Amino acid sequence: MFTKKDSLRGVAALITVISLGSLVFIISLSTAVLTFWSIKNIDANQKGMITYYAAYSGIQDALIKLERNKDFSGEYSLSINNTDDVSIIVSNTGEGVTIYSEAVSGQIYKRIETTADIDSTTGLIVPVKTEEVVISAITTTTTVTTTTTTTTTTTTTTTTTTTTTTTTTTTTTTTVPLKENGELCSSGSECISGYCYVDEDGDRYAPASGTQKCQSDSQLAGVDCCDSDSRARPGQTSYYTSTNNCSSWDYDCNSTDDKDSNCDKRSASLSNTKTYNYYQSGTCSTSWTGTTTCTYSYSSASCGLSHSYQTCTLRAYAYLMVGDKCTYQGSSNDWKGTSGETKVCGCR
Repeated sequence: MFTKKDSLRGVAALITVISLGSLVFIISLSTAVLTFWSIKNIDANQKGMITYYAAYSGIQDALIKLERNKDFSGEYSLSINNTDDVSIIVSNTGEGVTIYSEAVSGQIYKRIETTADIDSTTGLIVPVKTEEVVISAITTTTTVTTTTTTTTTTTTTTTTTTTTTTTTTTTTTTTVPLKENGELCSSGSECISGYCYVDEDGDRYAPASGTQKCQSDSQLAGVDCCDSDSRARPGQTSYYTSTNNCSSWDYDCNSTDDKDSNCDKRSASLSNTKTYNYYQSGTCSTSWTGTTTCTYSYSSASCGLSHSYQTCTLRAYAYLMVGDKCTYQGSSNDWKGTSGETKVCGCR
């Protein structure tokens, strides 16, 4: 037979069981919630790092283009983790450059900004500062309203849930394929190589006018005076004996026909005939008749002209009667004639 005391003990035991069960349930629920949000945070951090390094790759790609062409400027896209998921903007002033690289992965956006100086002489690119730019989201929040009505025995609570709406603006950039060498262009940013200028003969010098095309190498300083002949270019040091493909002798593009040393002409003439006491042979029987004066006259040959460069020549040997003997004396010291060397006048 149960007494009132036993009944009270049963109620106390039931309350204890319910309390312990509720405590275990609350602890389990809290652990599950904490685990869920920890997993979410880890996933968000991983995606954030992937997106950040994709944006950083865009910065590196733009710096490479600037090293190839210090005048590079414009907008383009890269595919790092997904198609066209990185957008790059290069703002070039000639003395400095600012690069913006923005990457997107799902709802995660990362933007990196780099500023660099440009050496106008060498084209050396020197990064000054690189930093991540925070992209602000537009958030609209509905105010939480709580109304509580209380009577003597009943309490009713009504709660309006807070709703946060995030609006993200996505910019879509249309990428135009870069052009191969030899295709028409208006700036280096349109070419794979990054170089766009006029050069038909491939000597890397551009004429004063013409049709620009994508080139494989950077342009050299100076104006090409004959873009159909690679031999004709600023700074040419060689001389040529025929005109270039533009029918001109100006190979170094200085607007002057410069001649080499082969253009110096010299003619020789002999005068003042004299009969010497020197003899032609060891018998001392036949005297020489020679000349005592050699005269040179100088002039300049025209470009490409072949001419003779003349020289007076001495006799090789002579004999003289010394006492009753015919004695060898060596050179006779008189001019026996002239000889010529053929030269061709070269110009540039």
